[in-house]
Amino acid sequence: MIRRPPRSTPSNSSAASDVYKRQHIGKYQDYEAVTLMRFFEPIKDYDSLDFLKDYTSDKIVSCKLTLFTQKYALGDTTNPSALSFKVYKTHSYWSNLSNWDSIFDNGVIDQSKIIAEFNGQLAQKDTMDNIIIDFDKDLVIEWFNEWYINKTEDSTLATWGIAFIPDENSSIIRTFKGAKVNTEQTGSKLEIIFQKEEDNIDTLTITSAVEKSFYKYPEINEELSIQGSIETRGILKFDVSMIPPLASIHTAQLQLTLNRDKCIYGNFNLDSTLSGGLLLDSSEISAFDFKRYYYAEKDLNTFYTTFVYLIYKK
Repeated sequence: MIRRPPRSTPSNSSAASDVYKRQHIGKYQDYEAVTLMRFFEPIKDYDSLDFLKDYTSDKIVSCKLTLFTQKYALGDTTNPSALSFKVYKTHSYWSNLSNWDSIFDNGVIDQSKIIAEFNGQLAQKDTMDNIIIDFDKDLVIEWFNEWYINKTEDSTLATWGIAFIPDENSSIIRTFKGAKVNTEQTGSKLEIIFQKEEDNIDTLTITSAVEKSFYKYPEINEELSIQGSIETRGILKFDVSMIPPLASIHTAQLQLTLNRDKCIYGNFNLDSTLSGGLLLDSSEISAFDFKRYYYAEKDLNTFYTTFVYLIYKK
């Protein structure tokens, strides 16, 4: 099984030491990326905010959602209007087992009402501008009410979740910063300026806790296709029946020749490294079933990897 290693996928290819998670939103050719996000519930134990259970949207001065744009993109980086998307609330949680079909077929996303949208300008620069958009005040009130019920009755009504879905006319997939692994640093934020008392304005900032991107892409059956972010993987099977019993293979080399004419990649160019996992049972493709990992480095159009003590045939 060959795939790009985590260190060099487009979602974190800017620096090996950068451990921010990243999300993708957009559409390019037959490729589409949506992101689901869930916010922290920062007000759960705040008795001083109990008045929010009876709150109304007219007391919210403003509600802004900020996405932190990263430099990597796949698609038309010359057109600042290439990306547009809409934001919807989610009805339920999702898991690592969720996929493109399950989030749309199982009612995870409520597309009956748009709660935010972006169709502005976003120019490609070394330091990208952030996206700041108005967020639906009524949904915030709904979350406030459900928060209070959850606090007093130990309910689980509020999901604090939203989904980002690109418009059909989008011609780019953009990258946005997510939460930072094993730290308190977060990605996107929702800033709510509200009237706490008659003459007292306060700000509540809710940050993203969990994000996950889902991808739709064309099926390729004729050739070995590899892509890290959307986890397109290929399996190579080898017939070793000709090897005599008790033979030990100390070294073997695998060469993979790249077809550049069929490569689609973003503004960080082609990756230079692939990773391979040894599977003794090819019916399984989970990383947990890999017996050993190998890396292949690219020289011109060919990837080379060396297997050491690969097979001991009984």
